[in-house]
Amino acid sequence: MIGIPAGLALLHYAPSMIITSALGVFLIAYGGYSLLKQRLFQTVDEPLLNSKGWVWPFGFASGALGSAYNFNGVPVVVYGTLRRWNPNRFRGTLQAHFLISGILVVTGHALGGLWTADSLILYAYSIPAILLATGLGMFMNKRIPAKKFESYLFFIIISLGVLLLIPHD
Repeated sequence: MIGIPAGLALLHYAPSMIITSALGVFLIAYGGYSLLKQRLFQTVDEPLLNSKGWVWPFGFASGALGSAYNFNGVPVVVYGTLRRWNPNRFRGTLQAHFLISGILVVTGHALGGLWTADSLILYAYSIPAILLATGLGMFMNKRIPAKKFESYLFFIIISLGVLLLIPHD
């Protein structure tokens, strides 16, 4: 929650090209490192972040990135992988996180004057894709082997990073 106002300020004052590019590079670097680390250190099962104090900077980053760029899940995924959460804990945590942070971010956007008629129309157009993605996620939930879950997650993170580096007009 603390990061949400910071993200709204970032959205208004920081050049979006710089922030988006930096986030894209970070995602590619982190995803690549994590895939290589999995192959090089397959015997490491202990969390790399043992202190629960790390939840504060990752939570702040999640709130800031969520309110500014709707990228609130990435810090949570990074935190969860460094804490070595199992797939069931990952899913449960992400579901709760997205529900609570989504409500807070949408409220922050409304209070910040970011809702427009065009944004509401675009949201309405996205509802079928949201429903399809939800159904697909429920279908695939039980079909992804636990050992493959993290690898798939890192490939998705790398893909998101690449998408952020592609210039958009």
